[in-house]
Amino acid sequence: MSRTIVGTSSRRCPLPWITVEHSGVLYLFGGTGPLGNSATTFVYDPTADRWTRGSDMPTARNHLVAVDLGSFIYVLGGRPPITAANERYDPARDEWSTMAPMPTARSAMAVAAVDHRLIVSGGEAPVLHSVTEIYDVDTNSWACAAPMAIPRHAVGAASLGDRMLAAAGGTAQGFAPTAAVDSFIPPAPLPPVVFSAKLGGSEVAQLTIERFGGRFFATVSRPSRTLCENVLVSIDAPIAASFLCGTTRVTLRRQGNAFSWEASGFSGPLCRLSG
Repeated sequence: MSRTIVGTSSRRCPLPWITVEHSGVLYLFGGTGPLGNSATTFVYDPTADRWTRGSDMPTARNHLVAVDLGSFIYVLGGRPPITAANERYDPARDEWSTMAPMPTARSAMAVAAVDHRLIVSGGEAPVLHSVTEIYDVDTNSWACAAPMAIPRHAVGAASLGDRMLAAAGGTAQGFAPTAAVDSFIPPAPLPPVVFSAKLGGSEVAQLTIERFGGRFFATVSRPSRTLCENVLVSIDAPIAASFLCGTTRVTLRRQGNAFSWEASGFSGPLCRLSG
């Protein structure tokens, strides 16, 4: 479970910053002060009772949120100006990477890690938000989900099993505190669609299509070996998307949610994906 702390520090760091615990060490990011927005990263080792300075964030901001997941810390959103920034910090290397931005720019939202996904809900500026968006760290992509029951900002959030709990916050920009608690269970990823290519009654190849966060990925395999794996097929392609399997070009054609395939002079229907 990720824990975050917002408050003051004897280090005279700018406010309002965000702090995340990762592997027994505290990481403090951003904030604002007399000199404006800060991009600073401070690291506190409680065992040694010592503060050190880490690499600066790519985006200076305040009212940001952060969550630890696996080997990384993800720092999202903030202001001013309102940003959709999604930046990943590697504590082991003290390095930052810029990831796919949130679809909705906002600040002071709820965030928690559930499985390999980040759940981001609510927030504020320029309006009060109820939107929920899910980030898949494996595919670096976002998907929309059910909105919060009560739009609010400055929300405390934590993961608990298969869900995010979002507690309290403000129901109007600036204040209007509430004692409300939401429980949000993210939808399960859609199961893969697998089709079999047969010759003379025997399977000679399989094509698997999986969808993560609004994007399709294709894998082509033959018995005992994979020809190509996790090839991105853009859902926004107007007519078709092609990729190479060895020296063979495979083309997937899309009309609505219906797919067909072409390869080596052969073609045929694939499937229809719902949703």
